[in-house]
Amino acid sequence: DCGALFLKGGVRMQILWVARSYTLPNAGVMSHSHPYYHMFYIHSGQGRFVVNDEVYELSAGQTLLVPKQMSHSYSNEQND
Repeated sequence: DCGALFLKGGVRMQILWVARSYTLPNAGVMSHSHPYYHMFYIHSGQGRFVVNDEVYELSAGQTLLVPKQMSHSYSNEQND
């Protein structure tokens, strides 16, 4: 099982959420969860991620995969 399952016309689809976003310095996203996996890839800079109360400090070139239904948040704590 890799992500949320949806049935459409008898077809089983698995969802993994991947999107591109930019987080401003000293900003972030409050804790939330999804019914699908969520992948983060740090293109540049660094970020602080919290997944079920576990903290991950990531920098450019690193990837984090958050399992479905897991509470997570992230922030850019850089000043530039």
